[in-house]
Amino acid sequence: MKRYIKTTIAAIAALSMLPSGVYSKSLDMVNSGMDYRRALIEVPELKLYRSTDAEAWPYYGAKFEPRSGIYIGTPYNKLYPGIGNAIYTEYNWFVPRDEIDNVHCPRVPVAEKKSEHTKLRGINLNFALKNSQIIDIRDYSNWLYNLIDTYSSYGEDILLIFGKEMNIDDNFNDPELFKECFRFVADYAHTKENIAMVWSPNDMGGLDTTFEEFWPGDEYVDWIGCSLYTMPFFQRKPDGPKSGNYYFLMNNYAHPAIHAKMIHEFLVEHDIKKPVFITEGGVGYEAPDGTDYTSFAEHQLRSYYSDICRRYPEFKCIVSFNEYFENGDLYRYDMSKNPVLLTLIQELTSDPVYLKSYPSSAPCFYEELSDGTEFKGSIDISAYAYRPGVQDLVVRYLIDGEWVSEKKEPPYAISLTNEYVTYGSHVLTSEIYDGAGIKNTVSYTITFSPPDPEPEPAKPRHISVRKYKTTSDR
Repeated sequence: MKRYIKTTIAAIAALSMLPSGVYSKSLDMVNSGMDYRRALIEVPELKLYRSTDAEAWPYYGAKFEPRSGIYIGTPYNKLYPGIGNAIYTEYNWFVPRDEIDNVHCPRVPVAEKKSEHTKLRGINLNFALKNSQIIDIRDYSNWLYNLIDTYSSYGEDILLIFGKEMNIDDNFNDPELFKECFRFVADYAHTKENIAMVWSPNDMGGLDTTFEEFWPGDEYVDWIGCSLYTMPFFQRKPDGPKSGNYYFLMNNYAHPAIHAKMIHEFLVEHDIKKPVFITEGGVGYEAPDGTDYTSFAEHQLRSYYSDICRRYPEFKCIVSFNEYFENGDLYRYDMSKNPVLLTLIQELTSDPVYLKSYPSSAPCFYEELSDGTEFKGSIDISAYAYRPGVQDLVVRYLIDGEWVSEKKEPPYAISLTNEYVTYGSHVLTSEIYDGAGIKNTVSYTITFSPPDPEPEPAKPRHISVRKYKTTSDR
């Protein structure tokens, strides 16, 4: 989605309220898509979190999934200075054509190499059937099996992302054909101990598509993937239709965690329990004409790396695209080239939940507060706050009705000590101020206790030694 937004005649017609006639797969489907997005977008939320034992982090047992934490990385040649990579990604393409069919491409098996499980690689095997193209994927089995053998021979752990973003720009007009192709590749990839399959739609897709119609089935998928970009304006048009910004989460409606919410809701609705991998993503900070959106990108980047890890802990891997194609991208996403954003992403990924080596696990988890939560030594809390269409939120904190602190940027984190709060039972309240008044409010009963005493240092043990003068004395 970094290079384009799906703008089928159906979607444009729906957004502008023009008659669509025969232009869409179904006008009812477009209207249903619009209703679904409104339902997601219009729900405000305020949730409080605290850092707790990493064992509380949801774990699904998928191949190469961290027990806790989020692997971060970039394409192999687009690293961020000062940030380690737990995963590197690369791109390849499966383009059905005569020279790679079974007639022209012989089967040449390559011996797999047992993985040492010390490197994680994401391979985007891009594939699309545009203009209603139809193939029999079995006609290309030699080429595909040779390629998968080659991947297995790397001796690394591979997350294989096949047919990514199948739900945009008419990449697949026939969802059934996509599913047949995905299953065919998954069946062979699953014979390799070091390859896991990633099913990766675009996080938004078109208004006339759904995740469900492209879902190949639980047994074929190891990880759920998605692309996740946030941008200043729909189709890069500041004077464009507001409905475009609304339905595709841009400008005032831009919010990375609402993009993530679309995937989350799909998983919940279908009881799918798998880790989620942002196969590529970022924040647009500059238009090709040089128009600067750094201030917009700063806020979005804070939300990206502060909100998703708290609100949707099934997200276990994030790859930042950190690249710019001058003749294709709507905005720049090579954030390492922007000093302000580079410094910020270095700061945000210093959070211990972000894993910069493979394999590894995080030492902590952001657990949502509940009544009766006990804090020892200090009250350390953060928040996830969302109001539809409002970017500049202030999260305020009160103890027993008295204001104690407020924050203006995610993760809205504060730390209160006994200097400000007495030990004992209290009511902790948080509220959102959106510039027009107090909005969402949540309250919890909490207990604040002194820190556990430091253990006394162990006393040195006295060991008596029997001394002998000579051998004959024994």
